[in-house]
Amino acid sequence: MENIQTLRGGRLRVVSRPFEGKGFSEALPATLLLLCCVVALVALCVSPACADNAFLSRPRVLVDGEWKTFTSGAFDPAAVTKTAFDITISYHDTLSADSIPPGDPKRTRAQEVEEVIKFWSDALYEQSNGQHMLGTVYIYQGGSFADKASVVWQADTWPTGAIAGYGKPGQHINFGDVFGSNTFVGVASTPTSRADGGYTLGHESGHFLYGLYDEYVATYTNPPRSWPWSSDVSPAGPSLMNRQWNATSENEVKWLNHSTANIYVASTDTAQKRMYGKSCWEVLLQDPSSDGVSGDVVAPGRVQYAFANPPASPDWYTTAVTPGTHLAAAQANLKIVWLTKAAMVYQIVIDNSGSMGSDPFTPEAPSPLDYAKAAARNLVESLPKESAVGVVRFDDTVEQIYPITFIPSDDVGARAVKNTAKAAISGLAPGNMTAIYDAASTALANFLTYKGTASGDVLGVTYLLTDGSDNSSTKSMGEVIAEHQAAKVPLITVGYGSGGIGNSALTQLADETGGQYFASPTNQTELQEVFFAALGNYSDTVNLGAVEKTLAAGGNDVATFLVDGTLGGVTFFVSWRGASSDAEITLRDPVLGDVTASGEYQEEGGIVDYTAAISNPSAGTWRVELHNPGSQSLEVSVSATGQPETGTGFGLVVGLADGGSTVTPPDPIRLLARASRNGIPLRGVTMEATLTAPDGTTSPLTLRDDGTGGDATANDGFFSAILTSYQEGSYKINVTASNSSGAAVETYRNGSPSIPGPGDEALVFSPDGATVATNFLRTTSFQVKAEGGVIPSGTPTPTEGPTPTASPTPGGGGGGGGGCSAGSGFHLAPLLLLLLPALFLRRR
Repeated sequence: MENIQTLRGGRLRVVSRPFEGKGFSEALPATLLLLCCVVALVALCVSPACADNAFLSRPRVLVDGEWKTFTSGAFDPAAVTKTAFDITISYHDTLSADSIPPGDPKRTRAQEVEEVIKFWSDALYEQSNGQHMLGTVYIYQGGSFADKASVVWQADTWPTGAIAGYGKPGQHINFGDVFGSNTFVGVASTPTSRADGGYTLGHESGHFLYGLYDEYVATYTNPPRSWPWSSDVSPAGPSLMNRQWNATSENEVKWLNHSTANIYVASTDTAQKRMYGKSCWEVLLQDPSSDGVSGDVVAPGRVQYAFANPPASPDWYTTAVTPGTHLAAAQANLKIVWLTKAAMVYQIVIDNSGSMGSDPFTPEAPSPLDYAKAAARNLVESLPKESAVGVVRFDDTVEQIYPITFIPSDDVGARAVKNTAKAAISGLAPGNMTAIYDAASTALANFLTYKGTASGDVLGVTYLLTDGSDNSSTKSMGEVIAEHQAAKVPLITVGYGSGGIGNSALTQLADETGGQYFASPTNQTELQEVFFAALGNYSDTVNLGAVEKTLAAGGNDVATFLVDGTLGGVTFFVSWRGASSDAEITLRDPVLGDVTASGEYQEEGGIVDYTAAISNPSAGTWRVELHNPGSQSLEVSVSATGQPETGTGFGLVVGLADGGSTVTPPDPIRLLARASRNGIPLRGVTMEATLTAPDGTTSPLTLRDDGTGGDATANDGFFSAILTSYQEGSYKINVTASNSSGAAVETYRNGSPSIPGPGDEALVFSPDGATVATNFLRTTSFQVKAEGGVIPSGTPTPTEGPTPTASPTPGGGGGGGGGCSAGSGFHLAPLLLLLLPALFLRRR
């Protein structure tokens, strides 16, 4: 197919902006203001997002001693020296090295995991000539957050790495305790095997961080051009992307370095050469416009990899690491943090300024604050056990009205905490002016105080919902962003109503702290949808669907929700305007029938909330039966969320292909969606989507996983769409993934597989894993802000992408975050070094 622009790549640049120092003075529109929910969670790397990406949607990098959010934009290589990368790992077991007593086999295994990670940082340091290393590595245990982590670490798997996947939604490295006959972690582990494990992760970093391809020879069945072929000829010298195992077997550190021009002879033919035409070091150092080789054009979408002290010919690399030992310089910024469910803190910050009050022309209608309180109460209801929740309110003053409190694992204790937090929310009344920045700063400070008293590491996030702009803070936007960057706490911002449309301050707060921006929910259902989508991005909570029903007078209707066997808990929500007596609800278990005494009603401000939390629900289709006994029609909103019993279960991730939530013309909007089981992508699922344009029009959106229409690789579990025509404003994408046919299959096609270790040459890599017969349904929503339009002609439709431009365009979507164009009102200044060579392949 001609001129197909793939979705795996993108312009990846890093920027910083001089922050605005003053609050906005404009009056607030009469709608809704800030709802900031600080979920304590360090923004790591992603996927994305994540996007990925996504919980931890934006990764952190340490640049010249200062932690920054990984964002897109221009950069100055000469201004950058040392860089460290935060990484998230979803580990299949629970083995916290801090909590397990000495002598316990699990403690030994945890220490072996840490040893592998240390060798990984050594390999990263060596392959980058001492410029890069690992920063904080967050390990989620028991398989948690697998659909959002940068590394999915299983018991036994073939390591693979997504090309230039760092900071992109749903993309990761696959790794395991065991690979073939090599045991990196476990009873048969040895110092040498642990080093081999770390160096294998270093090899996968060549794919995941730097966008490089393999240089080894292998026999795979129908391999894509980006994988090794049996007819390949490896470089005539040491190469990390060829055989990392030789670093220990030959005790030669050069095998931890990338290939150079002097060992790429005429006979050399590798996946790396097919995709770029040159050795790894040549590609890392050259201008992206020079990428490309016969038959394929790699458009300038990656960032030139450069150093403050660039390497020189003929070797191009320096050696610092001794194989099998740790180098202090490579470990200088490494911190390994083992996390549990108790690590999560959800601090909810609600704006109760005057503009949140009732409309004087319709005083009988619920106010914006009433809607915000209802959505916040339902958010509290959906929080997982063994996390923590707090509530902050603000107008021109700020107050923590419910202290951050741990939600215990038992039902009675959890109910008591959630009810008290919801009562604090219910007590809010409209106040005076609006201090958005002070509220975010205070919420963060209180979280940090809680963190200082917690027995283990805790993490956080900030949700910020507003109908306008700050007009009374003593803090500036720049100070708030810097505080959140330093604490690694992202801000999730929501612009509500007309005041949220095109709110550049909210976009900047989200983009520069590693969060996500949502625009303009205008009713209870949409606001609730936003909150649940945001919660799903920052927890293992999943969305099972949301519907609106109009009940005729005396009429009946039903909402159905598919609950699969991976869920250990599910919560149903029903909301309507009026009184509790206006609707009758019957909840029906697919096995047991009528569920009695399970729901709770809360009536306030003209809004009724019904919630029913079910532990250990039966698998099958649950029915929420609705009856309107009144003489007037009734609008009802029904939704459901679920909690996996163990691990992550089935997940759904949606985002920009390059991470972030902002697109700047002339870049197209490139979308990715991925359903997974315990973090492993699934092909063969049914993926349905709708697109809502800034003007409110809605249309179907086709997401492809067939290698056409802009999709990079068929059957890799990544469903793609490209919008080359769009308006300025915010787009909402609603996505549903299901497996009604029972034909879903785990797939590893998205990553490049590692070469097997010594003695395992006969191993056969299978790009597909287990078949998934279980039917499931997951929904989520994602929003993109377009900072300008491209051929605005109504609602855009997916098309093939345009021919890549000759050079990167300033701004645009990038790895880990949305960029800003020079025309957006912000002065772009150089910030960090970005190393993800993301690719646009045009096939001939």
